[in-house]
Amino acid sequence: MRLILLLLCAVLIGGCVRSINPVLEDAQVGEYPELAGAWVAADGSGTNLELKPDGKTFRISPMDDDGKQGSFVIRIGKVGKLTLMECKPADLPENLSRDYKAQLMPTYTFAVLTQTQPKVMAKTLKPDWLDRYLAEHPQELPMARVGRETVIVASTSQLQAFIEKHWSTEQAWTDVIVYVRPETAPTTNTR
Repeated sequence: MRLILLLLCAVLIGGCVRSINPVLEDAQVGEYPELAGAWVAADGSGTNLELKPDGKTFRISPMDDDGKQGSFVIRIGKVGKLTLMECKPADLPENLSRDYKAQLMPTYTFAVLTQTQPKVMAKTLKPDWLDRYLAEHPQELPMARVGRETVIVASTSQLQAFIEKHWSTEQAWTDVIVYVRPETAPTTNTR
C-alpha cells in the first residue's frame, strides 16, 4: 500500500515501516481542514481516498483489492521543519474486554508530507533501507523483528529524531507519492 498513505497511510500501507508508538505527540498535531474531501492517486492507480475530518484527526475507510473495507485514523503535525502524517487502525469497539484489546495493539505507519496543496505529496521510509541501516547501527533506533517485519519500539521522541536526522538521506525514502483532487486528475480514455 503506497499509501497514503498518504493520506492515507503510509499508512495504511503494506510495506511501510511500523512503530508501536505514535509518531506525533498530541501537542504537535495540527488542523488541516484543506485536506478534507476526496483524493485520487495521480498515477491513475485507482487509489481513492475520502478524508473525513474529526477534530484534529481524519478518518478514512479504504477498500483493498479484495473488496475488504478498512478503517484508519490519520493525524498530521509538524516536527521541526517536517510535516509528518501518522496512520493507525481506528479504535477497537468498546465492548471488547480489556485483555482482548491488549492483544490487539495497533501499530502506526508514517510518511513525510512534502506538499499538501493543491496536491498531496509524501514520502515513506523504505523498510529495506531501515533494515540494512539498523543492522549496522542497532543502537540508533530500538526495533524488534516480528516475523519478517521490522517494528520500531523507540519512543516518539527517538523516532522523530531519527526521521529528522535521515530526512536528507535520499536512498532512505521512497519516490514521491502524489494524490490530487478527482476533478484535476488526468482522465484515461477507455474504448
